[in-house]
Amino acid sequence: MRGRFTTGALLGALVAGTLVAAAQPASADIGDTTPFELPNGAPAPSAIVSVANGDLWMSPATGTSLTSITTQGVASGHPLPGTFGKGATFGGITQTPDGRIWVSERFSSTLSSVNTAGADFTQIALPKSTDPIALTADASGNVWFVAPLSVRYGRVTPAGAVSIFQPGLSTPADVSSGPSGPVLAMIGGNTPGLAKVSADGTLTRVALPGGVGADSVAVGTDGTMWAATLNGNAVFRVGPDGAASTIPLPAKSNPASMAAAPDGSAWVVEVGSKKVARISAGGSLTEFAFPGTPRELTVGADGNVWVTSSTPNPRVVRVLSGITPSYTALPAIASPAGSTNGAGTVLTATNGSWSFQPTTFTQKWQRCTGNDGGTCTDIPGASTPTYTVTDADLGGYLRATVTATNLNGAGTPASSSLLQVAAKPAAPVTPTVPTPVAGGATVTIAPGITAKLAVPSSVPRKAKRTYRVTFTAPQPRGTVRFSLIDKAGTEVYVLSPGSVVTGGKKSATAAVKGRIPRSVAKGSYALRAVYTPSTPQTPTYPIATLSRPIRVR
Repeated sequence: MRGRFTTGALLGALVAGTLVAAAQPASADIGDTTPFELPNGAPAPSAIVSVANGDLWMSPATGTSLTSITTQGVASGHPLPGTFGKGATFGGITQTPDGRIWVSERFSSTLSSVNTAGADFTQIALPKSTDPIALTADASGNVWFVAPLSVRYGRVTPAGAVSIFQPGLSTPADVSSGPSGPVLAMIGGNTPGLAKVSADGTLTRVALPGGVGADSVAVGTDGTMWAATLNGNAVFRVGPDGAASTIPLPAKSNPASMAAAPDGSAWVVEVGSKKVARISAGGSLTEFAFPGTPRELTVGADGNVWVTSSTPNPRVVRVLSGITPSYTALPAIASPAGSTNGAGTVLTATNGSWSFQPTTFTQKWQRCTGNDGGTCTDIPGASTPTYTVTDADLGGYLRATVTATNLNGAGTPASSSLLQVAAKPAAPVTPTVPTPVAGGATVTIAPGITAKLAVPSSVPRKAKRTYRVTFTAPQPRGTVRFSLIDKAGTEVYVLSPGSVVTGGKKSATAAVKGRIPRSVAKGSYALRAVYTPSTPQTPTYPIATLSRPIRVR
């Protein structure tokens, strides 16, 4: 990140370490801007970098103090305690993997660094008249800088060793880190364009369409290189495969500072038109009005573009990029220790981890019929971080789906692994009941076991007689109903509603001694005996109906 140019919302009293802007945009459209005024007395910002803790740090165009601001708008000043004079002119700003913030001071030819608390100041002197401007840090912790006035570029190792290199026939104007190391923007001379820098400082030239030079460069995470020339009206894209393309800009746009965004797009400051522009990965250009004079930009941890501005007041402006949250670790479901996840168990969904600073999370619980996400459907009303297992969930699986939302909108939902819940309780076993049997004086109630009805063939009224059912095994138990049935099948008299079956050594018997009253008319009838097994024997023996003719006289 660099600060090349020397040219130069919200109201209220502002002090270091206070919230300088809290209002959220009314909409979430790409290009929407929110200005954040810097604390009173803060120098006009120049270069800007997003650091590991998510804050934005800015170097001053002139002055002796750095400024940081959170993505929520809390700004702080960080005075540099070195040998800088009041009119010190700073260039780039970057952060090394160890967390230190580095800035370049042009005319004192120094690089300085502080920790993110603004303390532990160190200063490294470069050869006289080096005049460093843009800075970047590589994955190994080396700080790389360019010095256009002295036509040099250089490296400072984590141990503080300084190396100075001559680029040859072109002037290095900017530097940006990529996945394969730094890339220089080169202007003038016989070999303008871009140049990849190896670990030992060797350059590999990359020509731009038309052989033009570049004085700003940005490199995406996939290695795509973006470049522009201040006095040109185009942006150049060189893909990882080396294919180069040109994206024309409107006349007098004068593209300057660039930043590559995580969605594959690039953003550029248009100094001439006082706009910022987005170029999609496919090369589509969209310009946005800017509230002031844009200077330098970077992409923040929230995925948005942050642009420094010195007019109308020292400020930094957030430009919505359209980048929504994406998960870096999936949500998970936590259940109580030792739980079988049966009905009544309270489960808790964790949100997982997300990039681009979500502001809210929403949860949905899903019921799955199998161990496959394709079988999952939303559970109506289950939209809180906790869920209580119900009977309807048993025998299947549950899944929690989380959606994260930031200022740009909702990201793609992320789902937890499927959690198996307890099995459904076994259905009660309904005993098998044998089919009822009916017959004459003898019926079979089980293999090898018969019931036989013994009654007189003729009986006078009021005479006491014995009516008996005998089973050919001692096991049957239950009761027998003895009754008199007329020719129409109507029960006209009950001799016994339920004589108890008793067992002997070889057989079981139920009997009744009774009289047929005079109220029963003389004639032909049937004596019916209905055997009902006891409850424990219901699965074993059927209800059995026996019948024999009898004459009542």
